[in-house]
Amino acid sequence: MKKPYIVCDEQIPYARETFSRLGWVCLLPAREIKTRNIRSADALVIRSVTKIKPALLSGTTIQVVGSVTSGIDHIDTVYLQKRGIKLISAAGSNANSVAEYVIASLSVLSQKPGMTLSGKKVGIVGVGHVGSRVDEKCRALGMKTIWNDPPLARKTGDRRFRPLREIFIADIITLHLPLTYYGQNATYRLAGEKFFHGFNNPFIFINTARGKVVDEKALIKYAGQRLFQALVLDVWPDEPDINLEVLKIADIATPHVAGYSLDGKVKAVDMVFQGLRRHYKILDNWSVMDMLHPPSDSLLKVSGVKGGGEETVRKAVLEVYDPRKDDRKLRKIIGFGPKKRGEFFERLRQRNPVRREFNNYRIDLPNDHFKIQKTLKKLGFGC
Repeated sequence: MKKPYIVCDEQIPYARETFSRLGWVCLLPAREIKTRNIRSADALVIRSVTKIKPALLSGTTIQVVGSVTSGIDHIDTVYLQKRGIKLISAAGSNANSVAEYVIASLSVLSQKPGMTLSGKKVGIVGVGHVGSRVDEKCRALGMKTIWNDPPLARKTGDRRFRPLREIFIADIITLHLPLTYYGQNATYRLAGEKFFHGFNNPFIFINTARGKVVDEKALIKYAGQRLFQALVLDVWPDEPDINLEVLKIADIATPHVAGYSLDGKVKAVDMVFQGLRRHYKILDNWSVMDMLHPPSDSLLKVSGVKGGGEETVRKAVLEVYDPRKDDRKLRKIIGFGPKKRGEFFERLRQRNPVRREFNNYRIDLPNDHFKIQKTLKKLGFGC
Protein backbone atom coordinates (compact mmCIF):
# COMPACT_ATOMS: atom_id res chain seq x y z
CA MET A 1 0.00 0.00 0.00
CA LYS A 2 1.27 3.48 -0.89
CA LYS A 3 2.35 5.57 2.08
CA PRO A 4 -0.03 8.48 2.76
CA TYR A 5 1.24 12.04 2.37
CA ILE A 6 0.41 13.88 5.62
CA VAL A 7 0.56 17.66 6.13
CA CYS A 8 0.81 18.78 9.77
CA ASP A 9 0.82 22.05 11.65
CA GLU A 10 4.43 22.49 12.77
CA GLN A 11 3.34 23.56 16.28
CA ILE A 12 1.93 20.11 17.04
CA PRO A 13 4.24 18.36 19.55
CA TYR A 14 6.23 15.42 18.19
CA ALA A 15 4.47 15.76 14.82
CA ARG A 16 7.31 14.52 12.64
CA GLU A 17 8.31 11.67 14.98
CA THR A 18 4.69 10.58 15.24
CA PHE A 19 3.18 10.81 11.78
CA SER A 20 6.32 9.72 9.90
CA ARG A 21 5.54 6.26 11.32
CA LEU A 22 2.51 6.27 9.00
CA GLY A 23 3.71 8.04 5.87
CA TRP A 24 5.46 11.04 4.33
CA VAL A 25 5.20 14.15 6.48
CA CYS A 26 5.31 17.85 5.62
CA LEU A 27 5.31 20.36 8.49
CA LEU A 28 3.89 23.81 7.81
CA PRO A 29 3.25 26.93 9.89
CA ALA A 30 -0.48 27.38 10.46
CA ARG A 31 -0.50 30.49 8.26
CA GLU A 32 0.86 28.40 5.35
CA ILE A 33 -1.82 25.72 5.51
CA LYS A 34 -3.47 26.90 2.33
CA THR A 35 -5.00 25.11 -0.64
CA ARG A 36 -1.90 25.50 -2.83
CA ASN A 37 0.28 23.83 -0.16
CA ILE A 38 -1.97 20.87 0.65
CA ARG A 39 -3.34 20.12 -2.83
CA SER A 40 -1.74 16.69 -3.17
CA ALA A 41 -1.94 15.62 0.49
CA ASP A 42 -3.89 12.58 1.68
CA ALA A 43 -4.29 13.70 5.31
CA LEU A 44 -4.22 17.04 7.10
CA VAL A 45 -3.48 17.36 10.84
CA ILE A 46 -4.32 20.75 12.36
CA ARG A 47 -4.86 22.82 15.49
CA SER A 48 -7.86 25.08 16.16
CA VAL A 49 -6.23 28.07 14.41
CA THR A 50 -6.86 26.38 11.05
CA LYS A 51 -10.45 26.69 9.87
CA ILE A 52 -11.63 23.72 7.82
CA LYS A 53 -13.94 25.15 5.15
CA PRO A 54 -14.73 24.37 1.49
CA ALA A 55 -12.39 27.16 0.35
CA LEU A 56 -9.43 25.36 1.97
CA LEU A 57 -10.08 21.77 0.87
CA SER A 58 -11.71 22.32 -2.53
CA GLY A 59 -9.48 20.94 -5.26
CA THR A 60 -7.33 18.91 -2.86
CA THR A 61 -6.95 15.15 -2.48
CA ILE A 62 -7.46 15.24 1.30
CA GLN A 63 -9.18 12.09 2.56
CA VAL A 64 -8.76 12.57 6.31
CA VAL A 65 -8.66 15.60 8.62
CA GLY A 66 -7.21 15.13 12.08
CA SER A 67 -7.65 17.87 14.67
CA VAL A 68 -5.57 17.73 17.85
CA THR A 69 -8.32 19.62 19.67
CA SER A 70 -11.14 18.75 22.02
CA GLY A 71 -13.69 20.99 20.27
CA ILE A 72 -14.48 20.99 16.55
CA ASP A 73 -16.30 24.30 16.04
CA HIS A 74 -13.46 25.37 13.70
CA ILE A 75 -14.45 22.58 11.31
CA ASP A 76 -17.29 22.52 8.76
CA THR A 77 -18.38 18.97 9.55
CA VAL A 78 -21.31 19.09 7.10
CA TYR A 79 -18.91 19.82 4.26
CA LEU A 80 -16.61 16.97 5.30
CA GLN A 81 -19.55 14.56 5.33
CA LYS A 82 -20.64 15.67 1.85
CA ARG A 83 -17.12 15.16 0.53
CA GLY A 84 -16.73 11.82 2.30
CA ILE A 85 -13.72 13.14 4.23
CA LYS A 86 -13.11 11.38 7.54
CA LEU A 87 -12.73 13.53 10.66
CA ILE A 88 -10.57 12.41 13.58
CA SER A 89 -10.72 14.65 16.65
CA ALA A 90 -9.28 14.45 20.15
CA ALA A 91 -12.41 14.92 22.24
CA GLY A 92 -11.58 14.86 25.94
CA SER A 93 -7.81 14.95 25.45
CA ASN A 94 -7.36 18.18 27.41
CA ALA A 95 -10.15 17.59 29.94
CA ASN A 96 -7.85 17.05 32.91
CA SER A 97 -5.71 20.04 31.96
CA VAL A 98 -8.74 22.35 31.89
CA ALA A 99 -10.03 20.96 35.18
CA GLU A 100 -6.65 21.64 36.80
CA TYR A 101 -6.73 25.19 35.42
CA VAL A 102 -10.11 25.72 37.12
CA ILE A 103 -8.75 24.41 40.42
CA ALA A 104 -5.61 26.55 40.11
CA SER A 105 -7.70 29.67 39.43
CA LEU A 106 -9.93 28.96 42.43
CA SER A 107 -6.78 28.41 44.50
CA VAL A 108 -5.60 31.90 43.55
CA LEU A 109 -8.97 33.45 44.42
CA SER A 110 -9.13 31.55 47.73
CA GLN A 111 -6.14 33.56 48.94
CA LYS A 112 -8.41 36.53 49.53
CA PRO A 113 -9.06 37.19 53.24
CA GLY A 114 -11.99 35.16 54.55
CA MET A 115 -12.31 33.11 51.35
CA THR A 116 -12.44 29.32 51.65
CA LEU A 117 -13.41 26.77 49.03
CA SER A 118 -14.75 24.01 51.26
CA GLY A 119 -18.54 24.14 51.43
CA LYS A 120 -18.94 26.38 48.36
CA LYS A 121 -21.62 25.47 45.81
CA VAL A 122 -20.30 25.09 42.25
CA GLY A 123 -22.66 25.19 39.28
CA ILE A 124 -21.12 23.16 36.45
CA VAL A 125 -22.73 24.01 33.11
CA GLY A 126 -21.79 21.20 30.76
CA VAL A 127 -20.80 17.93 32.43
CA GLY A 128 -19.03 16.11 29.62
CA HIS A 129 -15.33 15.27 29.41
CA VAL A 130 -14.21 18.46 31.15
CA GLY A 131 -17.15 19.18 33.42
CA SER A 132 -17.04 15.70 34.94
CA ARG A 133 -13.35 16.17 35.79
CA VAL A 134 -14.10 19.56 37.34
CA ASP A 135 -16.83 17.90 39.39
CA GLU A 136 -14.40 15.31 40.79
CA LYS A 137 -11.77 17.87 41.75
CA CYS A 138 -14.23 20.33 43.28
CA ARG A 139 -15.74 17.60 45.44
CA ALA A 140 -12.22 16.55 46.45
CA LEU A 141 -11.83 20.05 47.91
CA GLY A 142 -15.08 19.78 49.86
CA MET A 143 -17.24 21.79 47.48
CA LYS A 144 -20.81 20.87 46.56
CA THR A 145 -21.59 20.60 42.86
CA ILE A 146 -24.78 21.25 40.89
CA TRP A 147 -24.92 19.78 37.38
CA ASN A 148 -26.60 21.36 34.38
CA ASP A 149 -26.46 19.63 31.01
CA PRO A 150 -29.86 19.24 29.26
CA PRO A 151 -28.64 16.93 26.44
CA LEU A 152 -26.97 14.57 28.94
CA ALA A 153 -29.97 14.80 31.24
CA ARG A 154 -32.25 13.60 28.44
CA LYS A 155 -29.80 10.92 27.36
CA THR A 156 -29.16 9.44 30.81
CA GLY A 157 -32.29 10.31 32.79
CA ASP A 158 -29.97 10.99 35.73
CA ARG A 159 -31.73 13.16 38.32
CA ARG A 160 -28.46 14.74 39.38
CA PHE A 161 -28.81 16.98 36.34
CA ARG A 162 -30.76 20.08 37.34
CA PRO A 163 -32.51 22.86 35.38
CA LEU A 164 -30.49 25.99 34.70
CA ARG A 165 -32.52 28.01 37.22
CA GLU A 166 -31.28 25.77 40.05
CA ILE A 167 -27.64 26.78 39.55
CA PHE A 168 -28.50 30.41 40.34
CA ILE A 169 -27.86 29.68 44.03
CA ALA A 170 -24.23 28.70 43.33
CA ASP A 171 -21.21 30.56 44.66
CA ILE A 172 -19.19 29.59 41.59
CA ILE A 173 -20.32 29.06 37.99
CA THR A 174 -17.99 27.32 35.54
CA LEU A 175 -18.81 26.76 31.86
CA HIS A 176 -17.73 23.63 29.97
CA LEU A 177 -19.94 23.71 26.88
CA PRO A 178 -19.37 23.11 23.18
CA LEU A 179 -20.24 26.07 20.96
CA THR A 180 -23.47 25.40 19.04
CA TYR A 181 -25.63 27.90 17.18
CA TYR A 182 -28.82 26.00 16.47
CA GLY A 183 -31.23 23.57 18.05
CA GLN A 184 -32.97 23.12 21.37
CA ASN A 185 -29.82 23.60 23.39
CA ALA A 186 -27.85 26.14 21.36
CA THR A 187 -25.05 27.54 23.50
CA TYR A 188 -24.17 30.69 21.53
CA ARG A 189 -24.34 33.55 24.07
CA LEU A 190 -26.03 31.25 26.58
CA ALA A 191 -24.47 33.35 29.35
CA GLY A 192 -26.17 36.58 28.46
CA GLU A 193 -28.72 39.04 29.80
CA LYS A 194 -31.33 36.45 30.81
CA PHE A 195 -28.70 34.17 32.36
CA PHE A 196 -27.02 36.80 34.54
CA HIS A 197 -30.35 38.36 35.52
CA GLY A 198 -31.25 35.11 37.30
CA PHE A 199 -28.60 35.60 40.00
CA ASN A 200 -29.35 37.52 43.18
CA ASN A 201 -25.99 37.18 44.92
CA PRO A 202 -22.44 37.82 43.68
CA PHE A 203 -20.60 34.75 42.40
CA ILE A 204 -17.34 33.69 40.77
CA PHE A 205 -17.75 33.22 37.01
CA ILE A 206 -15.34 31.02 35.04
CA ASN A 207 -15.31 30.44 31.29
CA THR A 208 -12.86 27.94 29.82
CA ALA A 209 -15.26 26.63 27.16
CA ARG A 210 -15.63 28.88 24.11
CA GLY A 211 -15.65 32.67 24.05
CA LYS A 212 -18.91 32.91 22.14
CA VAL A 213 -20.97 31.09 24.77
CA VAL A 214 -20.78 34.41 26.68
CA ASP A 215 -22.35 37.72 25.64
CA GLU A 216 -19.60 40.23 26.43
CA LYS A 217 -21.99 43.20 26.54
CA ALA A 218 -24.01 41.48 29.28
CA LEU A 219 -20.78 40.54 31.05
CA ILE A 220 -19.66 44.16 31.14
CA LYS A 221 -23.09 45.36 32.24
CA TYR A 222 -23.36 42.96 35.18
CA ALA A 223 -19.74 43.47 36.17
CA GLY A 224 -20.68 47.14 36.53
CA GLN A 225 -23.52 46.09 38.82
CA ARG A 226 -21.04 44.14 40.96
CA LEU A 227 -22.64 40.77 40.21
CA PHE A 228 -19.29 39.00 40.07
CA GLN A 229 -17.06 38.24 43.03
CA ALA A 230 -14.45 37.41 40.43
CA LEU A 231 -14.15 36.79 36.68
CA VAL A 232 -11.88 34.09 35.28
CA LEU A 233 -11.68 34.10 31.49
CA ASP A 234 -9.49 31.90 29.32
CA VAL A 235 -11.50 32.15 26.09
CA TRP A 236 -12.62 35.15 24.05
CA PRO A 237 -15.30 35.56 21.36
CA ASP A 238 -13.11 37.14 18.68
CA GLU A 239 -9.76 35.47 19.28
CA PRO A 240 -7.06 36.48 18.64
CA ASP A 241 -8.57 39.99 18.73
CA ILE A 242 -9.79 40.21 22.31
CA ASN A 243 -11.97 42.84 23.96
CA LEU A 244 -9.69 44.99 26.11
CA GLU A 245 -12.65 46.28 28.13
CA VAL A 246 -13.44 42.72 29.20
CA LEU A 247 -9.77 41.99 29.85
CA LYS A 248 -9.58 44.93 32.25
CA ILE A 249 -12.54 43.74 34.36
CA ALA A 250 -11.31 40.13 34.60
CA ASP A 251 -9.54 38.99 37.77
CA ILE A 252 -7.72 36.21 35.93
CA ALA A 253 -7.35 36.50 32.15
CA THR A 254 -5.36 34.03 30.06
CA PRO A 255 -4.80 33.49 26.31
CA HIS A 256 -6.83 30.29 25.73
CA VAL A 257 -4.29 28.03 27.45
CA ALA A 258 -6.42 26.20 30.04
CA GLY A 259 -6.07 22.96 28.06
CA TYR A 260 -2.41 23.54 27.23
CA SER A 261 -0.68 21.05 29.50
CA LEU A 262 1.98 19.07 27.69
CA ASP A 263 0.23 15.88 28.82
CA GLY A 264 -3.05 17.02 27.21
CA LYS A 265 -1.35 18.09 23.98
CA VAL A 266 0.47 14.79 23.63
CA LYS A 267 -2.66 12.80 24.41
CA ALA A 268 -4.45 14.70 21.63
CA VAL A 269 -1.66 13.90 19.17
CA ASP A 270 -1.84 10.24 20.19
CA MET A 271 -5.61 10.11 19.64
CA VAL A 272 -5.20 11.49 16.11
CA PHE A 273 -2.24 9.16 15.44
CA GLN A 274 -4.24 6.12 16.53
CA GLY A 275 -7.19 7.25 14.40
CA LEU A 276 -5.00 7.65 11.31
CA ARG A 277 -3.27 4.34 12.02
CA ARG A 278 -6.64 2.56 12.09
CA HIS A 279 -7.84 4.41 8.99
CA TYR A 280 -4.81 3.29 6.97
CA LYS A 281 -4.86 -0.19 8.57
CA ILE A 282 -1.29 0.11 9.86
CA LEU A 283 -0.21 -2.20 12.70
CA ASP A 284 1.83 -0.26 15.26
CA ASN A 285 1.64 -0.68 19.04
CA TRP A 286 3.60 2.53 19.66
CA SER A 287 2.00 5.44 21.54
CA VAL A 288 2.98 9.11 21.47
CA MET A 289 2.62 9.03 25.26
CA ASP A 290 5.88 7.03 25.26
CA MET A 291 7.62 10.32 24.37
CA LEU A 292 6.68 11.87 27.71
CA HIS A 293 9.06 11.71 30.64
CA PRO A 294 8.58 12.84 34.26
CA PRO A 295 9.63 16.44 34.99
CA SER A 296 13.05 16.82 36.60
CA ASP A 297 11.49 18.52 39.64
CA SER A 298 8.77 15.93 40.25
CA LEU A 299 9.16 15.90 44.06
CA LEU A 300 7.57 18.97 45.65
CA LYS A 301 8.21 19.99 49.23
CA VAL A 302 5.29 22.05 50.49
CA SER A 303 5.96 24.13 53.59
CA GLY A 304 3.36 25.57 55.95
CA VAL A 305 1.41 22.38 56.65
CA LYS A 306 0.50 23.87 60.02
CA GLY A 307 -1.59 26.48 58.22
CA GLY A 308 -4.26 23.88 57.54
CA GLY A 309 -5.24 21.49 54.77
CA GLU A 310 -6.67 24.01 52.33
CA GLU A 311 -3.59 26.20 52.52
CA THR A 312 -1.30 23.23 51.96
CA VAL A 313 -3.31 22.02 48.97
CA ARG A 314 -3.37 25.55 47.54
CA LYS A 315 0.42 25.78 47.79
CA ALA A 316 0.85 22.42 46.07
CA VAL A 317 -1.51 23.36 43.22
CA LEU A 318 0.08 26.76 42.61
CA GLU A 319 3.56 25.28 42.79
CA VAL A 320 2.66 23.23 39.70
CA TYR A 321 0.64 25.87 37.85
CA ASP A 322 -0.12 29.47 38.76
CA PRO A 323 -2.43 31.15 36.19
CA ARG A 324 -1.34 34.59 37.37
CA LYS A 325 1.83 34.16 35.33
CA ASP A 326 -0.18 33.80 32.13
CA ASP A 327 -2.45 36.63 33.26
CA ARG A 328 0.47 39.05 33.64
CA LYS A 329 1.76 38.20 30.18
CA LEU A 330 -1.64 38.67 28.52
CA ARG A 331 -2.21 42.09 30.09
CA LYS A 332 0.80 43.39 28.18
CA ILE A 333 -1.47 43.26 25.12
CA ILE A 334 -2.99 46.56 26.30
CA GLY A 335 0.19 48.33 25.24
CA PHE A 336 -0.01 47.12 21.63
CA GLY A 337 -1.81 48.74 18.71
CA PRO A 338 -4.84 46.98 17.18
CA LYS A 339 -2.83 45.33 14.37
CA LYS A 340 -0.29 43.81 16.76
CA ARG A 341 -2.68 42.48 19.41
CA GLY A 342 -3.73 39.40 17.47
CA GLU A 343 -0.12 38.48 16.73
CA PHE A 344 0.80 38.93 20.38
CA PHE A 345 -2.12 36.75 21.54
CA GLU A 346 -1.11 33.93 19.18
CA ARG A 347 2.54 34.27 20.18
CA LEU A 348 1.58 33.78 23.84
CA ARG A 349 -0.20 30.55 22.93
CA GLN A 350 2.62 29.24 20.76
CA ARG A 351 5.34 30.06 23.31
CA ASN A 352 3.41 29.05 26.41
CA PRO A 353 5.81 27.49 28.96
CA VAL A 354 5.75 23.73 29.37
CA ARG A 355 3.10 22.81 31.91
CA ARG A 356 2.68 19.33 33.33
CA GLU A 357 -0.36 17.87 35.08
CA PHE A 358 -0.62 17.09 38.80
CA ASN A 359 -0.09 13.36 38.34
CA ASN A 360 3.54 14.01 37.40
CA TYR A 361 4.32 15.30 40.90
CA ARG A 362 4.73 13.79 44.34
CA ILE A 363 4.25 15.86 47.48
CA ASP A 364 6.62 15.38 50.39
CA LEU A 365 4.37 15.45 53.50
CA PRO A 366 4.66 14.01 57.00
CA ASN A 367 2.98 10.61 57.22
CA ASP A 368 0.48 11.76 59.86
CA HIS A 369 -1.26 14.23 57.54
CA PHE A 370 -3.69 11.66 56.19
CA LYS A 371 -6.53 14.03 55.32
CA ILE A 372 -4.30 16.35 53.30
CA GLN A 373 -2.72 13.36 51.54
CA LYS A 374 -6.17 12.02 50.65
CA THR A 375 -7.23 15.36 49.15
CA LEU A 376 -4.03 15.70 47.14
CA LYS A 377 -4.40 12.15 45.80
CA LYS A 378 -7.97 12.89 44.70
CA LEU A 379 -6.65 15.89 42.80
CA GLY A 380 -4.15 13.61 41.07
CA PHE A 381 -0.93 14.15 43.05
CA GLY A 382 1.22 11.40 44.44
CA CYS A 383 2.17 11.60 48.15
